[in-house]
Amino acid sequence: LSGKRCTGREGSSPSCGVDSGGRGKHRVHGLVAQVCGYVSCSLSQIGPLNVVRAVVNAPLTTVAVGWATLNGGNCGFRSNLMVVCTNVSSWANGWSGIIAIGDAILTESDSIAPGVFQHEGAHSWQQAVLTGAGFFAAYAVNEIISQAALQGSCWNLFERLAPPNQRYEDC
Repeated sequence: LSGKRCTGREGSSPSCGVDSGGRGKHRVHGLVAQVCGYVSCSLSQIGPLNVVRAVVNAPLTTVAVGWATLNGGNCGFRSNLMVVCTNVSSWANGWSGIIAIGDAILTESDSIAPGVFQHEGAHSWQQAVLTGAGFFAAYAVNEIISQAALQGSCWNLFERLAPPNQRYEDC
């Protein structure tokens, strides 16, 4: 991704001029340009592990972004290739008002706090390591055990291992 020049800022429609090796400049727009704009168009700033996570989670992320969009969400990339979808209908994004599916974070709010973004991003890594369905099955088992023990989500290892999380400080 070297040789790019990006304009625009968060909330606008950024675009990137791409040096195509002597064949002139091309422009990309939309979500691709948002990624360029947020990371100064440098793959090294995105981080190769984030690229791997994004590729592994791509099927789930695609479905989640489609679902969020169909339910009123406004989606945009963040610098680590995460997609944040705000203003998603409350019934469409989980029982807690926010959920990470693949590399997409769906929330009913119009913004997301940095700590919450970091916490949900940790769930994205968990999903990549356990490959989607494995994560959701293991998460469900952890949550059922924790709820059955009358501990809320305190015994859910996936929640406990996804810092920072003030909800679990009293566990």
